Amino acid sequence: MSPSERLLEDALAIRMLFQRLLLANEKVTMAFRTERREFSLWAVEADGIALAMERPEFENWKLAPAEKVSMNLEDRGFKYEAVMACEGLGRVDDLSVCKLELPRTLRRADAHRLVDFAPDHSDLPKGTFSNAKNLLLDGQVTGFGREGLELSLLDPRQKVQDYFRMGDVSTMDLPLGGNLHLVAPARVAYVGDRVVGLEFTEKADKDLLGSYRTWLDGQERLQAQRDREDFESGGRKIARTPADLPPARLLVDRDPLILLLTENEEFGRRIAEGLGRKFGFLVLDYIKGPVIPLLKDWARPETGAGCA
Repeated sequence: MSPSERLLEDALAIRMLFQRLLLANEKVTMAFRTERREFSLWAVEADGIALAMERPEFENWKLAPAEKVSMNLEDRGFKYEAVMACEGLGRVDDLSVCKLELPRTLRRADAHRLVDFAPDHSDLPKGTFSNAKNLLLDGQVTGFGREGLELSLLDPRQKVQDYFRMGDVSTMDLPLGGNLHLVAPARVAYVGDRVVGLEFTEKADKDLLGSYRTWLDGQERLQAQRDREDFESGGRKIARTPADLPPARLLVDRDPLILLLTENEEFGRRIAEGLGRKFGFLVLDYIKGPVIPLLKDWARPETGAGCA
């Protein structure tokens, strides 16, 4: 996606994005005239999506085929907005749904941010960062850009607003894998609720930044490949059923592999960080219903079992 345009226009990429939201049980916000609320995605098809919506509400909204609605959604920390055409009320798996055409374009609603790429959450690297008072802080990168990056603080008790101010200079020390170790000065470009945006300064080593950008290009290609493989394995049409559950997420890849059943993702991450040198960890944030079907991707070839 171009940093200047912040548009997503590829039809397949848009469809894959909606599929990720569906599989993760994420919600979208739809608005039409004076009405606005969050909806659950219920299905993603080749040319459209379906939102769970009963007939009385559909009629109350005064929706009709070809009417345009506004849509707001979030994927991997990026906020998007779109205009979508209503196709009318229908049914999917005996559930009443509002059907919408896939949008031709998704526009980033957070264009002020430095970052354009965020990998799968389990792939986000950790490192140390200093603030203007030379206090060393442990952080996790939440997004990458060619001119900077965003980070959050690992300690949930720490707030970024207490440590960073606009214009302050920070030094990052970030291992990115292999022989690449990004050590560079950066200026605080913005401070959000949970993240701080750091823009590389003119004093940053140009050769090192060149290596970083080459690494970033490679990571984007790898993520696009994984996204395509995940999409194709999901089939041409997917729809949620009441028994569907979100998949387990890998936090630490190591044997033996432990499954954490918790609705508190931060708790799961703290456990994994504390014991991740000895054990692998999967986290599942929905603990009702059958669990074994969700672990088929993590089966051990020797036994066929899922995890400890």
